[in-house]
Amino acid sequence: MKGDVLIMKVIVIKRRNARLAKLRWTLISRSLMALTTAILIFVWLHLVNSYYIVYVPYQVEQGDTLTKIVQENNTYRPWGFDSRDFVQLTVEKNNITNSGHIRTGQTILIPIAKEKE
Repeated sequence: MKGDVLIMKVIVIKRRNARLAKLRWTLISRSLMALTTAILIFVWLHLVNSYYIVYVPYQVEQGDTLTKIVQENNTYRPWGFDSRDFVQLTVEKNNITNSGHIRTGQTILIPIAKEKE
């Protein structure tokens, strides 16, 4: 009888220790995830706010496309930006209804990304 009680106490203690270990691991992993998320958000906010856009006039030449124009004139690309974003900004700024139809000799404003200093 006393042996059974002792065995039961040992089992209860082992289960409790296992639950505590699992709880500790859960708290550690959640803390690490929260810290990683905070760091990523901080870095993302820094990168997103590290540039500004200026618009410069450009005269369309024979064979130009909006993609070609923005690629040739943007040496700095903000994090997460690609040519499609610059084309979209150009279309919006110049009220272009069809981005495939720009005319030779037409003057448009094109976005140029500049890094903040």
